[in-house]
Amino acid sequence: MVARMMSAEPIFPVNGGIQALAVLNSIVTEMGEIESCRDLFEASMSQIMTWKEDKDDLLLYSSDVGQSRSDIIFANIEIMKFLQQTVNLVSIYLTDKEWDFIMCSVVSFVQSIEESVERLPTSVEVQIFTCTTCRLLTTVASCLQTDVEKAIFPPNLLTEWNEFFSEGIFGALLPLFVKTAENHTESITGQIYLLLKSLSLSVCQCPKQQVLDHKLAAYLKADDTSGLPNSLQTLLNHVCPLLSHDVREVQLGAFHLLYSIIPELPQYEKESKDSTEEEVSRCPPQQLMTILVDGSKLEVMSSSLNVDQYLKISPFTDDYTLALSYLLTWRLLLYFFKSSTAEIRQEYAIYFRQTGLVHQFLSNIYRLMPDNPTQDTKAMFDRNFSLNVASAATEKDIPYLSCYVYRHALQTVPAMVRTWWKEQDRKTINYVDRFTSKHVSQILCTEEIQPVSKTDIQLENITIKTRPITREVIATYSLEEVTIEMVIALPENYPLGTITVVSEKRVGVSAATWDKWLLQLNVFLQYQNGSIIDGLRIWKRNIDKRFEGVEDCMICFSVIHGTNYQLPRLTCKTCKKKFHSACLVSCVDKVPFCMLGKLCR
Repeated sequence: MVARMMSAEPIFPVNGGIQALAVLNSIVTEMGEIESCRDLFEASMSQIMTWKEDKDDLLLYSSDVGQSRSDIIFANIEIMKFLQQTVNLVSIYLTDKEWDFIMCSVVSFVQSIEESVERLPTSVEVQIFTCTTCRLLTTVASCLQTDVEKAIFPPNLLTEWNEFFSEGIFGALLPLFVKTAENHTESITGQIYLLLKSLSLSVCQCPKQQVLDHKLAAYLKADDTSGLPNSLQTLLNHVCPLLSHDVREVQLGAFHLLYSIIPELPQYEKESKDSTEEEVSRCPPQQLMTILVDGSKLEVMSSSLNVDQYLKISPFTDDYTLALSYLLTWRLLLYFFKSSTAEIRQEYAIYFRQTGLVHQFLSNIYRLMPDNPTQDTKAMFDRNFSLNVASAATEKDIPYLSCYVYRHALQTVPAMVRTWWKEQDRKTINYVDRFTSKHVSQILCTEEIQPVSKTDIQLENITIKTRPITREVIATYSLEEVTIEMVIALPENYPLGTITVVSEKRVGVSAATWDKWLLQLNVFLQYQNGSIIDGLRIWKRNIDKRFEGVEDCMICFSVIHGTNYQLPRLTCKTCKKKFHSACLVSCVDKVPFCMLGKLCR
């Protein structure tokens, strides 16, 4: 076959070299052991590189594909298919020169797509060229971003890809994905579907920095009051609506783009100043919240069902698109919530409670999860589960994703879930308790307890040990002459049930002080939306501030407020003591501090 490629002149006739390459592409995956085919790949690659040197106009580098001859386009498509097979099967044997040829080809082919963008909506040949380029790019990027040993690659290859090639490729491809998806929202033909799928596959490989450095057209809204820079507002305004796109692959592509940059958003959120309001709420990114409005449609769909009844949703339906959009958005919101500071998380929690969105979410998701997922429970709630853009839609998608998102909701906003659970009727309370205890609690307890003893999350002055069998965490706080040892026990129905905290040893602290500190830890663990480590971290701040000389608020007798985590900052003009603003509002409405009686004396 290779001899035919090398000897066939010219290369285009029926018995020419390109036709031989096409035959090779069709049979290469059936050749058995890759090691035995290594020479074949090397010889074929060498011949293609020779064609490139001898025939300047053969490869469509940085050119308008729509103006090229059909046989030239066909030749480039077969060459791209071979390069994809080569990277997919024998990447560990490629030399520096071969890798350089492959990466330069990908960049140049993407530039050709840019040159041909005006013809993309109507030219089938340009669409096929684009789809093939995207598949090649996806394979190359996936290969270079895996966790394989760097030693298998030539020196500096990964650096060159990340710092040079990747920027040029995704700088062009990300705007093309967004523009194509925005321009095709209905009446989608088969070829346009394949184009959108190929673009979606490729943008999933886009590195976070390239997403942040996007070249999308400016898109700002006058009513956007967030503190995000214009580039991030533009990105969210373009990409978030694609979560509701009619094409499933576009929805997933948009999700992967947003998921990569979600942790970058909270840094632009400023903590609220002390306020006389009892509760300060904060809205998450409005672009995501807009999508949740459709959650009311899910409620209508499932309104006739009890919480223990399963709403079966089939692929390729409007209901599937709606449910997928809703679940993906909640996954992003939970990730955003988890990436924020404890203080700001509390303000988001208040917003969710005031708007009823968490209650709506939990009512919806219990009707989307199977009522008895016993056959593959671990996989359904596994933290690594995600929908693959390359995979076909199945009836498992929505129930699997629902279980996955529910698991993350229990991890991220346990206090809100617990509140919703306690407010339900007795039948719902019992069902949710049984379901969570049977399918999720053990997974969550394991994930809570196993990491807390790792050195990378140790807290200063606190030593942590675990008893996994009894679901216990032993935390010992030591500072100078003070030693406190506590046992934190998780309930069998964690996180629905009450976390218990008992003291096993206390040195250097009075009984009254210790009882107060123990109560405070209980409050922090029970009412904060986070992990055990998060609760211990807040409690530690409370004790540290006490040792630093910061006085307790004389209403709640705590330095750190139990819900908004603020210090006492409002000073009484009469007694000069400091109070939490939230404590004052909850205690007495608009009464001068000096009228609080003994509290101020």
